[in-house]
Amino acid sequence: GQSGYTYEQAFNSLAIDTIRQEMALLEDMGTSSDFTYDTQDSDYDTYMSSLDSDAETAGMSREDYIKSVFGENATEDSISSWIKNDLKCQAYLTYLQDNTTPTDDDIQNYYSENKQSLDTVTYRYYSGSADNEGDHYDDAMEMSDMSYSGISNTDMADWLFDESRQAGDSTIIADTSSTTPVYYYVYFENRTAPDLTTDSIKTTVKNNMIYDKIKDYEDNYTFDNVKDHLSVMPDDTNS
Repeated sequence: GQSGYTYEQAFNSLAIDTIRQEMALLEDMGTSSDFTYDTQDSDYDTYMSSLDSDAETAGMSREDYIKSVFGENATEDSISSWIKNDLKCQAYLTYLQDNTTPTDDDIQNYYSENKQSLDTVTYRYYSGSADNEGDHYDDAMEMSDMSYSGISNTDMADWLFDESRQAGDSTIIADTSSTTPVYYYVYFENRTAPDLTTDSIKTTVKNNMIYDKIKDYEDNYTFDNVKDHLSVMPDDTNS
């Protein structure tokens, strides 16, 4: 989606990021005395059985299907080691998720840092085609309550999510981006924090904790584009 960048650059950069993440997981895995992975052979067999099923659906042999998915030079022997590593990393991520429990402080800190995107506001508004149509706050009050965390009009969102906003505040916001300007008569009712005890919040905090843990290792792995052999995104500078 960024002008001037190619698919090749995006795919190569994604591959580099994925390798760094996997190397970080494998390194962190080595520090965990409680993690065991004794189902690698059966997991690999299950993976290959699924691949065979996809190959059959495509009307291809396993060998040809591997080449169609992973590249013309790919063979089962050449891909098996990193598939097993990937399966091992997936198992370790599951282990981390099962053994990471955010505290109340962790959750509160997450909320404090992200309250602008987590809170919702309840408001009413009425839109008109001119700013001199008279007082439209009565019209706004007749509209239904609207409770959103994301509001398409950024000026309205900025006003509604201002920390100083009080119940009963009102304003006029002009959207002059189109040929015919639109004026919003906005009435603020309240702002509500999310329920921090929900599983979705806890899961997000947990995943952030796992990411931070792995990121410490990931930063140790750098990419050296030897002789500029790979076409990558501009941010993927040489180490």
